[in-house]
Amino acid sequence: MSSKERIANIERLMDDLAESKAEIVRLLQTQRDLIRDYGQEAANQRGEIERLHTALCEVCRLAEQLPSGIDHEADPENESPSDMVAHIGGLICKAAEVAGGEQ
Repeated sequence: MSSKERIANIERLMDDLAESKAEIVRLLQTQRDLIRDYGQEAANQRGEIERLHTALCEVCRLAEQLPSGIDHEADPENESPSDMVAHIGGLICKAAEVAGGEQ
């Protein structure tokens, strides 16, 4: 192999190396962008979870203020409107607790 051929091979290798380096830089930038976007999405999800948790707590707080109170178990013998409202309040709180992961 002549010197010119060797130089041409080295130049091709250098070009290939430069292209590979550029591709690596593009991939690293894409990776950084994805990590940043994932972090932002995670922060948004945390905010939404906190907002929903606050809303569920407020639902339970309001149900507990029912004049009849709350009753998690229905009394089949008691058909009074007050008992039904208390049972509905209990069901609301139970559903909110389940939705909030506080079973």
